[in-house]
Amino acid sequence: MKENKLFYIISLKWTHKDDGYLTLWRTSAHGYCWDRAHAGLFEEEYIQKNHSDPLNCDTKAVPKEIVDKLWARGFVDGKIENVLPSSNVCRKALGLDVKDFRRLYRSEGCPDRQYVESFTMPELKKNAYVVIKREDIEKYLFKEDQDNLEIILQEIADGREEANVKQNEYYVCNMDEPYADKVLKIILEGEAEKNKNSNN
Repeated sequence: MKENKLFYIISLKWTHKDDGYLTLWRTSAHGYCWDRAHAGLFEEEYIQKNHSDPLNCDTKAVPKEIVDKLWARGFVDGKIENVLPSSNVCRKALGLDVKDFRRLYRSEGCPDRQYVESFTMPELKKNAYVVIKREDIEKYLFKEDQDNLEIILQEIADGREEANVKQNEYYVCNMDEPYADKVLKIILEGEAEKNKNSNN
C-alpha cells in the first residue's frame, strides 16, 4: 500500500521579502500562521488537486520530512515557538528565493529577515552544557565519585587556563519556570546585538 505523504504549504502571497519567518497555511486551510503548532498538514491528494499548477505563484507545498529538518525556535506573540526562518539555509533547502515572496508590505509582528539571519537561534544548541546541582552531587554520588568528579572538573579548568580560555561563570534558569521564555528572549536579543556589533 502506497504511503500517503504529508505536506506543509508555504504562502508566497503572504510572505514579504523582509519577513524573518515564512508564512504557513493553518490547519484545514483556515488562515495563516508562522508557528508549527498551528500549521496545517495536507495529504498528497489535496496537494495534487489544488497546488500542482506550475504557474501557481501563491503557494509552495513542501514535504513534511524536508520541513521538519528546518524548524527553528523563534518568538511569536512573545512566546517561543517553532518557526521556519527566512534564512539563506532554509530558503535554499526549500527551493525558494526572496524574489518569490509577493506580500507588498512587512508582516506586523514578524521580526526583520536581517535580524533573523544574524543568528537564527544557534544559541539554542541543545546539550552544549552540563549543569549539575551541588546538592545532587552530595546526595546521589558516593564520596569516591564526588572526589573523581572534582578531579575531572579541575583538569578541565587547568586545560582552559593553559589554553588562555576564560573561565566563564553562568546564570542558570530552569526551562519550566514561568519566566523562562522572557529570560531566553533577553539572552537571544543580547546575542543578536552582540553579533551585529561584532560584524560592523
